[in-house]
Amino acid sequence: KVVRELHGHAHRVHCVAFSPAGNMLASGSADDTAILWDANSGALLAQLKGNHSNSVLDVSFSPDGKLVATASADKTVCVWVTADEVARGIKAGRDEWKPPRTLKSHDDWVLSVSFSPSGATLASGSRDRSVIIWSSSSCTALRAIRRAHDGYVCRVHF
Repeated sequence: KVVRELHGHAHRVHCVAFSPAGNMLASGSADDTAILWDANSGALLAQLKGNHSNSVLDVSFSPDGKLVATASADKTVCVWVTADEVARGIKAGRDEWKPPRTLKSHDDWVLSVSFSPSGATLASGSRDRSVIIWSSSSCTALRAIRRAHDGYVCRVHF
């Protein structure tokens, strides 16, 4: 049974993820954006746009729900601050957010992104067959495992 349909993306949706508290839902799309939704009402809280130049292929919340990472076919990962204000609706309706950091080190589409259970690190996997571990606080690469697989790294998860 369909509980609710959410309309806001201009193209197909590639991924969805719930925040750890379950109060927000993030979706990523072929329209180069991610959207944060109120998981209870379905209201659009924020459009995360203006930084990716290609499809958003994966989204991941940090364990505290204050950050959202987006993986894109533009070969980047963006880390966006959701902070407590979004959960309370203070920033609701804001058209565009600029991410605090854009992580660049992959040579092909970034297919997957995942925060560690502590939130201290973030992993990304790519069509370039690599896995990169990033510091969540400084957004610098801590370790790159190049040619980790014979094929694409489709999913990373801690």
